[in-house]
Amino acid sequence: MFMETGGPKNNPVPIHHVCSFSRMRRFKPYSAVVAALRDSKDLVVVDDGEFSKPGSEAIKRKEPIVVPAEDGDSEKLPTTEDLFYRLKKASSNNMATSVYAKGFGTEEESGQIALEKFFRPYGAVQVRMRREDDGTWKGSVFVEFDSEDSQKQFLALDPKPKFKDNELTVMGKQEYIEMKCAEKGIKPEHLMTQQEKSEHRKKQRESNGGFRGNNNRGRGSRRGGNDRGGNNRRRDRSPRQRRDRSGSVDNDDWKQRRDRFKSGKDDRGSRREDKKEEKKDIERDAYGIPVIKDTSDAAPNKRKADTDANEGSPKKSKLEIKQDE
Repeated sequence: MFMETGGPKNNPVPIHHVCSFSRMRRFKPYSAVVAALRDSKDLVVVDDGEFSKPGSEAIKRKEPIVVPAEDGDSEKLPTTEDLFYRLKKASSNNMATSVYAKGFGTEEESGQIALEKFFRPYGAVQVRMRREDDGTWKGSVFVEFDSEDSQKQFLALDPKPKFKDNELTVMGKQEYIEMKCAEKGIKPEHLMTQQEKSEHRKKQRESNGGFRGNNNRGRGSRRGGNDRGGNNRRRDRSPRQRRDRSGSVDNDDWKQRRDRFKSGKDDRGSRREDKKEEKKDIERDAYGIPVIKDTSDAAPNKRKADTDANEGSPKKSKLEIKQDE
């Protein structure tokens, strides 16, 4: 969606496109969605210009999203993709405005929408459901608030808020990260120097087999790239094992295949074509035109029968073809 809106450009997005999202498909009819958006405090419905026709309305933020600026932006303007990752990095690493919470029950009881509704009155602007590598929910979330004051006020609530009568475990995101790092005996990344961060990331890449992702699945590993042993399977093949697209045994015999093709033989898959009978020469007249013969055995009898049946009727004149003089 950031790319659709252009980030700070705040380009309008068609409401039909928003309604195609899996989380929006249950909200029907389309007219009710448009009516609800018109009452929004943060969004505005665009219904003029190219979006003036009923059913083609668009939507945009009332206030464009703000992306942190960096040195050098005036010399080289960042792309929309650069701005997206800059905002994502700034948001996910802003521990001063985020908290950790768990104890919500099953995912069926606490979906994304229910969690957002629960935290919104306290000043939350984003809720991230934490998941395992296989996609299952861990039962915990990282919640980002609109300011440090909102985060501190939420942590200071007494008694702690309950989610559908469930007691919640709540702490600051920085406190949670430091606790988990202490359990694993490692230093939190936000306390590392730049050199320590580089060494830490290098070790992570080495532990993953030198590739991005887990289980040694790096770039190209599924498409004939390096296998788990670090060897390239295609390069290990001998010339006799490699076959070209024509299916011939050896891709070096291109001269033989060329000659076979010129002689009217097909070289796909096997050499069975050698056993086929040679094509018969086409009979041609003195001018080199192919001669067409009547191969029907019943033609004379049929013509005689037609003559007997039509006896007494006027005969049709034959069409004579004369050569141009």
